[in-house]
Amino acid sequence: MFESREATGTRDWHTGWRGILREKPKKPPMPKHTAILFTCVVLIVAVALVFALALPGCGGENGKQSVKVFGTAFQVCMTTNPNMEQFALIMITQTYEHLVWYDVKSDSFLPMLAESWERSDDGLVWTFHLRKGVKFQDGSTFDANAVKVSYEAALKGPQAYHLASIDTVETPDPYTVVFKQKYPYPILYTLAITPYIVSPTAVEKLGDDAFLPGNKAGTGPYMLKALNTTVEATFERFPDYWGGWTGDRAKAADIWIARSIPEAAPRVQNLEQGVIQLMHPVPQTDVERLKSTGKVEVMVQEGSQCVVSHFNTKLEPTDDVNFRKALYYAMPFEDYVNIAYNGYAIPASGFIGPDMHGYDRELAEIGQHKQDMEKAREYLAKSKHPNGGVTVTCVVDNAAAQAIKCMELWKTALSELNITLDVQPLDIGVIFQEAMAKPTHNVYSIQKPGLVAGVGTLEMDLHSKSTFNFTGYTDPKIDQLVEEGYAALCLDQKDKAVDILLEADRILMDVMPEVQLAYQMSLSAYTKDLKGYKGMTDTSYMIPWFYDYWFEK
Repeated sequence: MFESREATGTRDWHTGWRGILREKPKKPPMPKHTAILFTCVVLIVAVALVFALALPGCGGENGKQSVKVFGTAFQVCMTTNPNMEQFALIMITQTYEHLVWYDVKSDSFLPMLAESWERSDDGLVWTFHLRKGVKFQDGSTFDANAVKVSYEAALKGPQAYHLASIDTVETPDPYTVVFKQKYPYPILYTLAITPYIVSPTAVEKLGDDAFLPGNKAGTGPYMLKALNTTVEATFERFPDYWGGWTGDRAKAADIWIARSIPEAAPRVQNLEQGVIQLMHPVPQTDVERLKSTGKVEVMVQEGSQCVVSHFNTKLEPTDDVNFRKALYYAMPFEDYVNIAYNGYAIPASGFIGPDMHGYDRELAEIGQHKQDMEKAREYLAKSKHPNGGVTVTCVVDNAAAQAIKCMELWKTALSELNITLDVQPLDIGVIFQEAMAKPTHNVYSIQKPGLVAGVGTLEMDLHSKSTFNFTGYTDPKIDQLVEEGYAALCLDQKDKAVDILLEADRILMDVMPEVQLAYQMSLSAYTKDLKGYKGMTDTSYMIPWFYDYWFEK
């Protein structure tokens, strides 16, 4: 009746998808006087850190604590409560853990706080056996009750929709948790995302203050020591971490600082000057120069992060399928890769990303998108606007420079068809708020992740009940394919899931409600004394895993 699955493997900690959106959320601008004061504080902290790093004996020598810094373009957190966070997960991931984690390189789920698991033949009942001997940072014991308490907390948070398939959570003994589902769903994908497991003792005692610096509510390898709004978090080792601090990990940093450095130039400069030891992302234009310095290493990773253009099928002129196909064939896909991304991207094909199972099949059967101006003119002639002469409004994330460049390149191509593309860079939060309420533009070009082996991407983009379906296009067949895809993944039928996604790709090419433009590569750089780094652990949110890194002189 049950398929037993004991998860084993080395801990490379390469985690896949963790949420619905990659882009960092934006916060409202500060008042001018507050911004000036805030800038001064950040500069003082930065200067103090540089001075500290330059002190003799720093870096773990002579009994001094070693301090290392990760510089990122994104915010390090929006809230300290892990089950209330959706986007900025850099801080959360160092401090809190899930039951399982997803190794994107081996396309498999491996143990985290659950040691093993099994599922029923129909995929509706999943039993997890928990790791024993794990302590929370506050000294309390991790057990099944902590899982249930954390699950109930996550039901009130922004990731709750991932838990929709779960009917009940049972704890028959202190180290067993049973999830019963209402319908077949690949629950391992869910549990690698949410909930983050928190200390019931800390929460009962302190409430939301349990997640503030120094209150130690997680099981992770690092404890939150200090926090400077959304721009800087300081972590210190949790000495009793269940993974231990032996071998190379004995040389891990005592203190890590995650610092938001949104501007590319100072981020690169800080790396070259040794102020930070790890940074992400590297501007595409700086990759070769950084490689040539001999001072740092640059890591290039494939990923499923993709710019997608959603066509509004309810608004003229994109309500015409032939017009949409004309727009599609005019897209300069090679220029997107070679010019907008300086070669550090992969032309898209469909819902299956280059780091997902089935990508090679998708390339062989669907093929990569290619510009064809002759076909663009052919379909335009069949449309309600055979001579062009219309304007298409297109909004794009104002923080996504490459996506904006893609739209400008497309604008040039469309001018040959006498079509005007009105490119409007907007705050990503504004774009989503408008699109989720009532889409009023023809095209929404947004950078998105590949979700749940591509099936989640299909659901998010085109399912009739998805709040993220900005196209207005619905099809009962797509809804059916989503359900069948989830059921296949639930039963570990990966090839069947690929069959389903390829069918969806063909429907997409026929009605053209959206187009995947290019898969962006993840570019990070680090100083040569940093060892154990294999790229961003989570290529959805570009999150490192400090526990796996050590330093050698």
